[in-house]
Amino acid sequence: MTSPETPTLETLCERLCEEVQPIFESVPIFGCKWITTPDGTLRVVVPDVPLVRSFSFSRALDRLREVPSFDSLKKHLRADPVFASLDAGDDDATRARFTGIVQGAMARRAEVVGQGVRFDASRVAAELERLKAFLSGHVTLNSEVNARVWGIVIEEERIRLPDGMSLVRLDDEEMNIRQSFIPEHDPFQFEESRRLEHRAEIRYSVPYLVDDYRTPALWSERGREAQERCPAVLEALMLCTSGSLELGPIEVSNPFGGMQCFVLSHGPIPAASVRIGSGDEECLKRAYSIVKQGLSDAVMRRAVRRFLLGRDRLDWRDAIVDYVVAFESLVLTVNGHPVIDELSYRFSINATLLLREAGVGREEQSIQRQMKALYRCRSAIVHGGDSGSIESNLRNVGFGTIGEARQFLEVAFRQALFWLDTRMAEERPYRSAGGWDDLLWR
Repeated sequence: MTSPETPTLETLCERLCEEVQPIFESVPIFGCKWITTPDGTLRVVVPDVPLVRSFSFSRALDRLREVPSFDSLKKHLRADPVFASLDAGDDDATRARFTGIVQGAMARRAEVVGQGVRFDASRVAAELERLKAFLSGHVTLNSEVNARVWGIVIEEERIRLPDGMSLVRLDDEEMNIRQSFIPEHDPFQFEESRRLEHRAEIRYSVPYLVDDYRTPALWSERGREAQERCPAVLEALMLCTSGSLELGPIEVSNPFGGMQCFVLSHGPIPAASVRIGSGDEECLKRAYSIVKQGLSDAVMRRAVRRFLLGRDRLDWRDAIVDYVVAFESLVLTVNGHPVIDELSYRFSINATLLLREAGVGREEQSIQRQMKALYRCRSAIVHGGDSGSIESNLRNVGFGTIGEARQFLEVAFRQALFWLDTRMAEERPYRSAGGWDDLLWR
């Protein structure tokens, strides 16, 4: 039986809620959000939905540790072996994880009242008891990971990728949930409305036993893993498509209510101009495999990295330099070492041989002339050549515009890379002394 001197969990929750409440009354928890309505129009609303993606709510909840009664609740929970394991250690990750558990319980049991929230202590206590049952129950839960991709129009509901990942098209309800709350007169309202144009999301889940959640580093490992896997999907998309793409925030949910958010790109949101459908699924899987496993080949790794740099370039000069250097990594390597002599000639001949094997449907002599012109174009750009003469030289070999030359390099590199990926490492032409000569006389 509990002694009078020992407060119950509900009593401690009552004290915590009473002390926390003034924090939430001092700031507006909600502003507004852009949503899609059933008739397809966009409008700004002051939400009357549960606490989802309210940044001001999250910031206010971060002040939980300032409240004296939080230490009392922490001490009470620490006396329970189940909760004590969450708080073992003095590192920042351990303290943040324990605080996140309590924050999650409060967030899930808060009630929206006008522009603020109200906490029900009995419901918060019941939620903590529910968590205790989970933690001691040896059940398997899922940590969900999602990341928006700006710039893509996805024609299918789902495109499946390796490693249990998918590229998913969000429906209206999912889109509206993911929209962020912003102040009512925020100058970036228009930027928020543009997010509704982008319905593609990388998504996967990570199952684990609740017992594993007690491992101090596990939660941060989920975040680190997400920061590797989601950018790999973006790189696969960039290898398979043309057009501007950006990776949106990566969100890693905690089955107990917390969330980690990582913003790896701070660039502007591009127009939704890249279209992908079921016909692109095999290409995406192949590109993802190259990014994740195939880059143990140092030559291909350097080439892909340089190509991806070019995909992000706004200036055509920078893009062409990157694409030509990417090709150079592939076709000016002999027996694992760089070619020193006859660079322009060897570049154009080896590139032509490689593209012939990759199935680029052009006459070989035309490809050789174009690749030679592009190599000289790269040199002229690097050494400050005149733009007019560069464009004139490219027109002389059949490129109508600079954009056409850039597009040719993108498509040609992609096909060459995929062909190389079908070969064993030792069979790739740059891996043996006579590899390019063997292609020449094939």
